[in-house]
Amino acid sequence: MNKLSPVFEDIFSGGRLIKMIFSDRRKKSQECQKALIRPVTIGGQLLFQVEYTWEKKVTHENLSAEEAVSRSLSLIGEQFKQVNVFLEGEDMQILASKPETPRISRKTGTKKQESLAHNKKKNYIIPDGSPCDFLIRLGVMDRDGRVFKSITASSARSTGTWRLWRMCSRRCLFIRTDGLCGSSISAAAKPI
Repeated sequence: MNKLSPVFEDIFSGGRLIKMIFSDRRKKSQECQKALIRPVTIGGQLLFQVEYTWEKKVTHENLSAEEAVSRSLSLIGEQFKQVNVFLEGEDMQILASKPETPRISRKTGTKKQESLAHNKKKNYIIPDGSPCDFLIRLGVMDRDGRVFKSITASSARSTGTWRLWRMCSRRCLFIRTDGLCGSSISAAAKPI
């Protein structure tokens, strides 16, 4: 552990950390499957967010640099055998199957720093505020790109689905299979 202490102190004080991933559990019965540490800015202060991945949930904890060093040492010493560290310009892999004699391998960096903001900007397929033609025709959005507020979510879904079905049905020819009213209908794909 004495060998890893200066390495972790350098990682957390250098300001180059992108993320650290702790994996390869020491005991398979251990409930925490992996841990990830990344820098975040909360209230103008640089903290390190530890994300623990359990079987059915993920928990987060924000730590200072000193607390992150001690938490990293305890994670590698007690719970995990491997750490992948991504720094700006350098990647490190720490293999510590025996915590007293860890192996550290270094290579050139593969990742770039993303935003340190705690609340990241969402990356939607259809951006907010930009009008989308098919959503306007469905009646979900107005011409300015604002989404209409619905009374209930289920009614908005069914209304949107109904309007979409009507648009598609205009382009398809329907044939009744047995000729009776209320019977099943099969769609024949015949272009107009």
